[in-house]
This record gives sequence, structure tokens and C-alpha cells, in this order.
Amino acid sequence: MSLPLLIFALIFLFAAAVLTGTTFALQTIGRFQAKEEFKKTGRLFFIQHFIRPLFPEYEWEGLFFCLGFTRQVFQLCYALCAFFFLLTIYPFSQTLHVEPSGPLLYQWGWGIATAAIVIIVSFIIDVVSRLAATARPHVIFTLTGGFSSLFLLLLLPFSYLGMKILKSWIPPAKEHGIGSPTTRIREKILEIIHESELSPHLDPHEQRLIASVASFKERITREIMVPRIDVFSLPSETPISEAVQSFMKEGYSRIPVYRENVDHVIGVLLYKDVLGLYAQASMDPTAAGKGSE
Repeated sequence: MSLPLLIFALIFLFAAAVLTGTTFALQTIGRFQAKEEFKKTGRLFFIQHFIRPLFPEYEWEGLFFCLGFTRQVFQLCYALCAFFFLLTIYPFSQTLHVEPSGPLLYQWGWGIATAAIVIIVSFIIDVVSRLAATARPHVIFTLTGGFSSLFLLLLLPFSYLGMKILKSWIPPAKEHGIGSPTTRIREKILEIIHESELSPHLDPHEQRLIASVASFKERITREIMVPRIDVFSLPSETPISEAVQSFMKEGYSRIPVYRENVDHVIGVLLYKDVLGLYAQASMDPTAAGKGSE
């Protein structure tokens, strides 16, 4: 019985490693370039033809949910098979010890050692798969795409059911929330910025500028307004000379002007008007005295 357990443990471990490699390869490649990769390996990564009709509105998220769900199942199956396989060989067989004409005894020390070996092997294989997929994502995806499709297909009904249950627990997205047209457009723009062949030609400032434009429609007035208590204004009795100093100090191009209190705004003083007044005064010295009042 130990040999079948070993074979199944290796198969499950291989499946988990393959799914890990595919997952991190796709994450490294990015959604935009992954679609091009899918076109090249259409027959190899055939699971995409099943994912698309099952998750029409969130194909990419559905794919990664299936990858994660299937990988966890295979890792669990590996852990169980490997654990029971180790229990059949010495010295791990001492984990369960039967005394002559006595009860079944469980040796905690050997049990912990057995579980530790199973976990360490799984961890090492998982790390190696992640590093390889990050370093050579296109190669790893080409090597693992076919196997991953087969493993995903085996558990696809359960993955689909799990995704539906998860979606039913999450409240529906509100306007401009997850899944709205505006959000999808923004995600598409950000995807092109960060993952397409254009990204190396855009400096960080240009990327931030484009990203801000993508999210501009979702902004509301409260996010960009200046609170009332922070609004800089001048009383109507302020001399022009002091107003000029205020323009220079605050750096504004226009300043509200109020009478009696800040809630009674009677107009806006523009920097260009003050500049025009000073230009006029420079040509007509007699107006200088008037402009300073």
C-alpha cells in the first residue's frame, strides 16, 4: 500500500507545482500580454475556452480563482498521501505504536517530525516554482500550460461552484464600484500603462498623469475642494499694496474679497488685474498714489 501512496503524493505534488508555476507566470506576464500568450498557446492552454463562458464578466479573476482553488486541493491531497506514506516506513512508523495486548499509542514527536517533512518538501517545491515562473514567465507558462489545463479541468465544476458561492456572499457592486463600466475602463487603461509594451517608454510622471486622468471621472467635489476654514480671503478694505504682498506670499492667482465676514463674499481679486494696475501706475506716476489706497 505504501507504493501507491508515494505515487499519488508525487502526482499531487507535481500538480501543485505546475499550478503554482502557471499562476505566477501569468501574474508576471500581466493580463494584457497574457491575452497575446493565450492566442499563441490556444490549444495548449485549452482551459481558457472553458473559463470564458463560465466567467464572462470576470474571466481573469475566475481563472486565478480556479488556479488557487485547484492548487490548494492538490496540496492538501499531497500532504495527506505523503503523511500516510511516511507512516509506513521506519522510523516514522513509530508515530503510531501498538503495545502487545494494549491500546494504540501516538508518538507526538514522530508525528510532528513527519508533518514537518511533508510541509518542508511542499514549501521548497513551491518556492522553486515561484522563482522559476518569476524569472522566466513565458517559458514556464509554455511548459506548464497544458498540464495546468488538465488539472483545472478535473476540478472545474467545484471551482465554478466555489466562485459562485463566494460571489453570493459579496454584496453587489454599487455605481462606480467593482465591475462598473467606469471601473473596467480605468483598469484597462492602468493595465495598458503597466503591462503593455508602452510601459518602458513612459516615465513615472507620465504614468501617474495618465492614471489620474483614468480616475478623474470618479472624483467628487469634496475630494478636491478647499475647506471653508482654509480658504484664504481678504477684507474689502485691504490696500492694494497689502493685496500684492498676499499674492506673492500665498502664490494664488485670485483671492476672494469679503465684507464684514468671510461668509459675505462680494467678489474675487485677480492677480492680472493687480498687475495691470501696477503697469498703468508705472506709465502714469500720478496713478501710483491712487493704486496704493
